[in-house]
Parts: sequence; structure tokens; C-alpha cells
Amino acid sequence: EHRINHSANTNSYTMPTAAELAGDFSQTTDSRGALIRIIDPTTGAQFQDNRIPANRISPTGLAMMRLLPAVGPVTTAFGTYQAVPSLGGVTAALVIDPTGLRGYNTRSTFSVSQPQTTRTLRLDFNLGAKTNMHLRGLQSLQNSIGVGSGQTLNGTSWGQYVNTNPQPGRGYVFGLVHTFRPNLITEFTVGSNYVHQQNRPDDPEAFASIATLPNFKDAGGKLVSLNQVFNGNFQNLIPTINFGRAKTQSAGNAVTGAAPAFGFDNRWPFDGTDHNANLSDNITWIKGSHQLKAGFNFEHGTRHVSVYSVYNTQGAYFFGSDLGNPLDTGYPFSNLLLGTVEGYGQDNVKQINHARWNQYEWFAQDAWRATRRLTLTYGMRFQIIPQIESQGATLGFFNPASYDSSKAGQLLFPGCRVAVAPTGSCSVANTYAVNPVTGARYPGSQIGLFDPASYSGTPYSGIDLYPGGKYFETQPPQLGPRLGFAWDIFGNGKTALRGSFGIFYQRSYSVDAIASNNAGVGPMKVPPVFKAPLYLNTTFDQLASATAFFGPQAFNGGSKKMLNPTTNNWSLSIQRDIGKGMVLDVAYVGNNSHHQQGLAENQNPIAPGTVWSPVQSGVNSAGLPLGTLNPKFVNPNQPSQVLPIDLVRSMIGYAGLGEITTFTASGESYYNALQVQLNKRFGNGLTFTSNYTWQKTITYNHNQYIPDILTKDVANRKHAVNINTTYAIPSATRFIGNNVLTKSLFEGSRVDSVMNFFSGNPLG
Repeated sequence: EHRINHSANTNSYTMPTAAELAGDFSQTTDSRGALIRIIDPTTGAQFQDNRIPANRISPTGLAMMRLLPAVGPVTTAFGTYQAVPSLGGVTAALVIDPTGLRGYNTRSTFSVSQPQTTRTLRLDFNLGAKTNMHLRGLQSLQNSIGVGSGQTLNGTSWGQYVNTNPQPGRGYVFGLVHTFRPNLITEFTVGSNYVHQQNRPDDPEAFASIATLPNFKDAGGKLVSLNQVFNGNFQNLIPTINFGRAKTQSAGNAVTGAAPAFGFDNRWPFDGTDHNANLSDNITWIKGSHQLKAGFNFEHGTRHVSVYSVYNTQGAYFFGSDLGNPLDTGYPFSNLLLGTVEGYGQDNVKQINHARWNQYEWFAQDAWRATRRLTLTYGMRFQIIPQIESQGATLGFFNPASYDSSKAGQLLFPGCRVAVAPTGSCSVANTYAVNPVTGARYPGSQIGLFDPASYSGTPYSGIDLYPGGKYFETQPPQLGPRLGFAWDIFGNGKTALRGSFGIFYQRSYSVDAIASNNAGVGPMKVPPVFKAPLYLNTTFDQLASATAFFGPQAFNGGSKKMLNPTTNNWSLSIQRDIGKGMVLDVAYVGNNSHHQQGLAENQNPIAPGTVWSPVQSGVNSAGLPLGTLNPKFVNPNQPSQVLPIDLVRSMIGYAGLGEITTFTASGESYYNALQVQLNKRFGNGLTFTSNYTWQKTITYNHNQYIPDILTKDVANRKHAVNINTTYAIPSATRFIGNNVLTKSLFEGSRVDSVMNFFSGNPLG
């Protein structure tokens, strides 16, 4: 089977104009049409005519600006050129935002192709009178080809290049059934499933011509070099370019409307493989009134996947406007053109999670026909579920016993040269960062970061490292009983009462949880193995000698003895043949889940009421009571505000650390339902299936500061009705004659209906 779906992406951005690329910002306005003043950081005054002189334009900044599809031909001191053509075929042209808010000046539409192919093959063999064998193979390919396909890429929606997101998969099964004698049968199965997720350029050569450093050139074709902190840029990619801020002290103007970007998904190039293999053997022995079964199953799984980065190994530049930056020009595009870097970050290594796990299960059960009317089923399943490990990785978890405040770095607090009376607030120009222990001063943008002179090696304390990717311990064998019965109440085969109960187990955490998530938290992202420093308020030229600043980092913690998530299932139902081919089934079905994985606890918290109390101390203009700030945590530079949150945390908890998110097994849920079915077998031209469900799922998301009863949530629709009918229209040919015309019009017609009724979703 092969099919192709097509779709289109339309996106709008505010791209640099031809004038802006030449340094002319005389027509650059905010969303209301007011001119944005471009400031010369060497004088603090506005550039004359809002134009940056040609001799002040950074060749590196201009080369980066040329990566964006500028509007129209551009003439600069370096020559005249058209916008660099993108691989998506962008033709940049001036577009007027019809809203009048100047939200964009370019629009682009690109097609996306999504081919899907599936191939299957099955072979069956009779290897004698007692043995049957089968082989089954499956190949599949899902892909997405186009601008911005697959994982999100910075800027590709405007045509940076065409990427492809292939996901080829394959699966194989070998099965063997052998009959030792009519009442003794064994079934052996071994199988494997594999899928390969990718995100890469559709045309690697064309990609290399625009996205790699060897082709990073200015308008005159001269190669432009970039300073990088680490040597981990193994692909020689151009760094990511953002027009936002890495760390805001006092936000300036943003790009009017939707800012573009240049770069890649923060796992680029993304590559992930999933491989599962299973081997099982079951044996069935019928002995008198007993049907005995026993068997085992072994599963081995691996997942190799790119881990979310912070800044990528090729680095990330930020050119947002921050009034606390002494080099700021007041606008992101002019910052880039002048060579002002608000922030630069780079990862020292690209991490790959090599996850591996095994699972061992065996069982024994008996279906005993105790009487002609009663059958009992009982058995036990045993499961050993070793925890996932990341082969070759070094994991890091917080351990309170290992924390030593004397070995942690010292965070920088706000300081002020001259406060403004009578509020006591401090202007951006007079703000600085200060080490409260030594009195050492740094630029104000470093507030909340570590003093580089306060530590050696790493500023973090209390992190235990686990080489080999092993942390959580395997629980003892889990016992999963299976109980059931079926009772013919009246002995006439028309009324049956059935019941069942079982306990089921899962692995306590997922592959991606142990690696990291998009926010950067994860046991694999721990120094000194992993580093992602940030450089603030610098320039292209100064970056090589700039000082790296680290900030408080989030870590993970938790007990090594994680309980396996457990689900208890049960049901009680009665079925009745009510005649005319109709069967009524009424059932009570329920389950509850315990020890579900959660990240609900924080070992380095700021408890409610720490920095603010709702004690009435007056009213605001609306007549509502005002709260009270704790004076201990008031920002001395802004007396109406609280200190940055990690500075507060350092004063009451583990200094120098951010949130310490703890793996827990505290998730709970409960499900109860009345399930009614009325089905009619085919007869007299009519058949139907119908069911009604009254259900309620209650979940509890544990929070360390909120009583569990307040996290209770009803999570599904209360009522659901489904009715499907088929009615075969009686033939009319016996009344109007049987010929080709009447048969084609009136023979074999039917009416089908599908009806679904649902109550609304509950409010959260």
C-alpha cells in the first residue's frame, strides 16, 4: 500500500528590509508606527538620521543578516546583492499587514508531502501432521518532506531549507505450534520490531551550502569566522540566531511583529531508534475438567535517541534588546548589524541516550470447569521489571547528604550606585551585580548568576554521579493474580454471570524521563560531564575572551527504590438472551492505579507564604486588600519587587541550586463504570449493536503543598451512547418483475446508520 498526503504551511514574519540591511533604520517603527530610536552605545545618543554608518557595520553581523530573506535588493558598503536564496524557494517581497499593526512584512507558503508505504508478507508451512510454522514480515515508511517538516526547526517555516522526517520501520515474527497429542499443545513465538526516526536535510549538499561555516561568507564572498567556546561543533553548522533575549535585565524593543530565526531543532540532527525483541513460549494441557496453561515471555528493548540540548553544540546567539546591556542599540536587528551580542550559549557535547531494558515474565493458570454450569479461572503472573539504564552515560542525582554549602558557588545579588528618592529604586545605568561576601562587582546583567571567582571546577554541590547510566534499583518479582468465574445461573444457557480480577504492573519511568525534557531538566545534563555556559553583554570580537557565567541549574532527585506503577482491574457482568436474536449485557467495570510516575516533589522549594503574605495592609485602587512582601526578600534596587527567585531559594534552601525535581510514585486514579450493551444478530433484515456507558474517572496529581483532595479531577465524559444499525431492504422484484433493470435498482439495498451521543467534558 502506498499513498501520499499533501498539505501547505503559510507563515508570516518581519524580515529585515533592504534599508535595514544597509544600516538605515529611519523607517523602522513599532506596531503603532512610532520610530524606534537606534542608539550608538559608544555615545549613548541616537545615530544620526537613525542610520548606522557603513564603517560601523559588523561583517559578521551582516553575514548573519544575509541568512534571512531580505525584502528587495540591498546596497551596502560591501556591495549590492539580492537576498540569499533559500532552499525552499523563498521570493521575499514587501507585504503589508492588513491589520495595520505591522505584524509582518513577508509571507511564504510551502507544500509538505507526506508519503506512506506499507508492505506485508506472510508464509505458512505445515511441517508434518503435528507442527505448523509461520513467518510474517512488515515494512513501513512514514515521511514528511518540505519546509519545516518533522520536529520544529527555528526559522525553517520561512524556507531556510527543505528537510525530511523519514521513519522507516520493520517487524518480523516467527511462530511455531506443535501438538504433542490432542490435549497438549505448545506455541513458540519470537519477534522483533524496529523503527528509525530521523530529521535531516532533504538535500545534504544544498543544506551544506547555506547552513555550514565553510560557506558562511559576507557580501563580497569572504569567509567569515566565528568564535566558539567549545570544539563540539562536529558538523560545522552556523550557530542558531535568535532575536529574543537570553537573560533580561530591562527589556527593550522587540522586533515588530513575528521575529524570524535561523537555526535547527535543539536535538539536530535528530536521530532515534526503537528496537524491541520478544521471545515467548506457552503450553496448554487439557486434563479432564481442567485447562492448564503456563508460559514465559522475555522482552529486550533499546532506544538510541538524541537528547534535548540547551544551546546546541554549534551554539546560539541572542540579539534581543536589553536596556541593562551597555552595548545595546535598542533594537534586535541593529544589535546584530552592529555586532552587539546580548547572550551567547553553547553546549560542550551532543548527548545521545543509549537506553536499554529487559523484562522477564512467567505465569501459570487453570480454567476449571467445576460443574456443568460453573467455570473458575485462577492463576498467577510473575514479573521482574529491571529499570532502564542509559549505557555509557553518566547520570547525576541530588543527594542531600553530599551537599556542602562551602563548596557551592556564590550567587551575585543586586547592588545600586545611586538610588532614586523617594522610592529607593535604582536605574538600569546604576545597577550592578555584587558578591555579598567579597564585595566584588560585575555588570548588572550577571545578577542571579555565580561569581566566577567563588568556585573552582563546578559551582554546584550535592550532585552524585552514576557512571554507566544506572541509578534506580530493580524491585522484587511482582505478583499479578488472575481470578475469574462464569456461571450459567439457570442452566439453560441463556443467562450468564461473569466476574474477573487482575493486577498489572509497568515500568516506573520512561526512556525520555531519564535523559531530559525540553526545559533542560534531566539526570544526563549534569556538570562536569555536561556544560552549557552563558556569555552576556558582549560582541563578536570580545566573545573569545569573555567570562563564562553559570546560573542555578535544575536537578533531579528521588529514591532509588521506585515502586512499579500498579493497576487493579475488576468487573462483574450479567448477560441475558432475551430472544429474537438479542442479547442484553449489563456490567460494572472498575480499576484503580497506584504508584504512577510523577515529578511532584521539589527538594529545594519556596513554600507558599515565604515571600508574600495575604495579610491585609491596605487596599488598592480597586478597593481590594493588598498583601505584604517579606522585607527579607525584597529587591533592594526595586523595593516593590521580590528578589529573583533563585536568590530567594539560595537564602532559605540549598544555595546555588535551582529546583530539585524528585521522581515520585505518587500518581493515583480511579475508574468506575456501568456498561450496558444490547446487540441483535442478523435476522429479518435487521442487525444492530448498541451500548451505553456511565463512567467516572478520578485522578489525583499530588502536590507537596496542596491537600490531595484539592487535586482531585474528573477526567472523562459522564455519559456515552453508541448505536449502529444495518437494515437490508426487502427485495421488490417479486412484485414488479425480475429483470436486469429492477434487480439493479431494488436488489441488495440496505440502510446503515451510526449514532453517537456524548455528554460534555467536565470542567477542570
